[in-house]
Amino acid sequence: MLIKERHVLDEIFNPRSIAVVGASPDPNKAGYHFFKGLVDLKFDGAVYPINLNGSDVLGFKGYRNLRDVPAPIDYVTVAIPAYRVPKIIEDCVAKSAKIVHIFTSGFSETGEADRIELEAQIAEIARAGNVRVIGPNCMGIYHPKIGLSNFGVFRSKESGSVGFISQSGGNTGDFGRMGLVRGLRFSKLVSYGNASDLDSTDFMEYFAWDSETKIICAYIEGVKDGRRFAKVLKETAMAKPVVILKGGLTKAGTRAVSSHTGVLAGSDAIWTALFNQTGAIQVESLREMIDLALAFSYMSRPNGRRVGIVGIGGGASVAVADFCEKAGLIVPRFTEGTMARLEKITPVAGTSVKNPVDSPVGHRVAVPEYEETLRLVASDPQIDLLIVHLTIDWRIQTPEDRKNLHDLTEVLIKNKKSLGKPVAAVLRSCQSLHSWQVFLEEQNRCSEGGIPVYLTLEDAANAVSKLIRYYEFREKVT
Repeated sequence: MLIKERHVLDEIFNPRSIAVVGASPDPNKAGYHFFKGLVDLKFDGAVYPINLNGSDVLGFKGYRNLRDVPAPIDYVTVAIPAYRVPKIIEDCVAKSAKIVHIFTSGFSETGEADRIELEAQIAEIARAGNVRVIGPNCMGIYHPKIGLSNFGVFRSKESGSVGFISQSGGNTGDFGRMGLVRGLRFSKLVSYGNASDLDSTDFMEYFAWDSETKIICAYIEGVKDGRRFAKVLKETAMAKPVVILKGGLTKAGTRAVSSHTGVLAGSDAIWTALFNQTGAIQVESLREMIDLALAFSYMSRPNGRRVGIVGIGGGASVAVADFCEKAGLIVPRFTEGTMARLEKITPVAGTSVKNPVDSPVGHRVAVPEYEETLRLVASDPQIDLLIVHLTIDWRIQTPEDRKNLHDLTEVLIKNKKSLGKPVAAVLRSCQSLHSWQVFLEEQNRCSEGGIPVYLTLEDAANAVSKLIRYYEFREKVT
């Protein structure tokens, strides 16, 4: 049963003060960047640099030891050699810290007995002192709303509704960077590494409770308590979409997982059964995960699987029809009435009005006719949602072409609400530097207008189909 009162981990994501052990005035040190992230984002609470020399960092008074700080400390980031970490955990206990984030690696992930024992030692000290641990061997937390960033690449306080849980710090950084470019904004991100204490199940349960998080994404290599994880995942997926990239499903992947975070990965069959039983959505890459997060962020649930396709280019229209049906969507023929009305505004040569609608091919498309085409397709009783695709490269040859592309996306944005049905857009491009810049400009406009934009026709069909399948599963089991 999902927790209704304040979750115990909420204070971990909302600390009032943070100390960085290993903070240094040297930009070549990791501790410098952890501290600078807090300063750059103007963290809402107090920050304290801790280093052996007691040196000031970025204008903030430094201390030699956590115990020397003349104020309470809620959150401690540790970026020092592994052998020194046990003493720091003892200091955290003495300061009644709530959470310690251990960036330092060189523990159980090495597979070496003495390193495994060292990790167990710090976990036991923390447990006995009632201090929770994120890590070791991880990047920590990004909570933009309060200016908490353990990631040097995230320097924005703009928040959103997507939460991300990951055993991999690199994947967390990649997901965050790629997601930001694609139009996602985040509630919270967390990289938890070796999971000596807190693991995916704990964070999944917290994100299920967290009102800021509407969509949960996760990269998982392994779990400590399979039964508890399955229970929490099932309850969570019934409340919010959960999208999971599972690492280590092949023999090579399993070996890599063991050396990365020192966990047991679990078999492909077990995880496939878990996805089928819980309604969590499995993806094969971070890019696909972002595609799904975009769909859940910007699209309401369609009434069914029947898709109306509007595009420019006959071959592309054929391809997207194939992709849609392979993904489990339905591409029905429009009603006779819709086709008759489309024929009146669509030239005969080189076009189709049956579904997909293949609009005129050329450098420029008449905007009024394009707008009416969207309205006619959306109003057809045979259609539940729209996929609209445009090619960028043909529409950036001249300033007039570029304006035409802008006008076409403007029509889509302006009419989104009045169309009355969910819309996904595909902006096709050869991804030259120029076309990629144009893609980002038009994508950002569409995202601000509440329309998800996809890189390929196949990506759009897959994301929309999995979005519908999630809601169908939830309806079936409730």
